[in-house]
Amino acid sequence: MEVRRGFESRSFDEAIHQQLRPAALLEARRLSLLTNSYVVQGEYGRILSAYLDVFPREQMWLGLSRFLEETPESVVRSILEYLDVDTEYRPSNRHFRGGLRNRIPREAELELRRYLSANVWPLLGADAKRHRRAFYVWLEEWRVEPDDAPVPVSLDTRDALSEHFREDAELLFAMTGFDTPWRRFSPPSTPSL
Repeated sequence: MEVRRGFESRSFDEAIHQQLRPAALLEARRLSLLTNSYVVQGEYGRILSAYLDVFPREQMWLGLSRFLEETPESVVRSILEYLDVDTEYRPSNRHFRGGLRNRIPREAELELRRYLSANVWPLLGADAKRHRRAFYVWLEEWRVEPDDAPVPVSLDTRDALSEHFREDAELLFAMTGFDTPWRRFSPPSTPSL
């Protein structure tokens, strides 16, 4: 997303290896910005433990995105039950698939934004802000032409991420019982000479 928006020019591998440096990790945990926090935003054990320091576990519904992908209806039902609201509610079936290609040229989008600012939003009065925000969320999702396949990640980067997230995955497992692939990581064996 940040590449498409023009905020990121590094390759995935380059960005991850830079963000795995100890000083970069500390800085991103202190001040999370658009392009410095790809790694630390995945430290779910660390993040969740901060919430559990303040709130009791019973006040939180937790689930993995894997569950949402595998059984979306049961996850939504579980959340609705947890919130004690109507379990028959069904949100619109929306999801975002990233990509780098835009459906419309940038100039056309800028012209559309100028037109809406001059001719539409002023007519909506008090509701303008809400409609403008909803429209631009929709536009952000619609204008992206989804990539056909994800960009491959090098084995070196995968191994570095696995090593980084292993301890955090253990913490997450201890708090929730959720198992993740990071927890099962074992470093590659070094051939003996």
